Amino acid sequence: MNVLITAIGCPGFLTVYENMISFNKDFVFHGCDIKDVSNKKFMKKFFVAKKGKDKEYAAHILEYCKKNKIRHIFPLSDDEIISVNKNIKSFHDSGIRVFGNISSLIETAFNKKDLYQFICSNIKKEIVPDFKIVENEKDFKNA
Repeated sequence: MNVLITAIGCPGFLTVYENMISFNKDFVFHGCDIKDVSNKKFMKKFFVAKKGKDKEYAAHILEYCKKNKIRHIFPLSDDEIISVNKNIKSFHDSGIRVFGNISSLIETAFNKKDLYQFICSNIKKEIVPDFKIVENEKDFKNA
């Protein structure tokens, strides 16, 4: 089964890779990163991908997945997770399972201000620690 792991140059890659091997030794690994990386030696195929913030990132990855019969994708960087999850329907419609698919909370979780406000709105206020949201230097000094 063909699997794509993105951002294979990131610190968490080896942990993901080793756990996947222990789970299923029949995975055929494909990998990508925004530059050539030494971890490509663990992959059957490697390619240099667009950056996760690039508006064409998801389409670029989806095209690769279709061409190489990828069935599972593990995006490892924040920007890639956000981009893939914004386009999750296209991946699902192509029969590609995306790990880390919690699209409704992804952007909130990656933004400390939004996450704090979400927690304050959904959890008893008395158990949420005090936190100041700083928008500029004056706010920082007054915090």
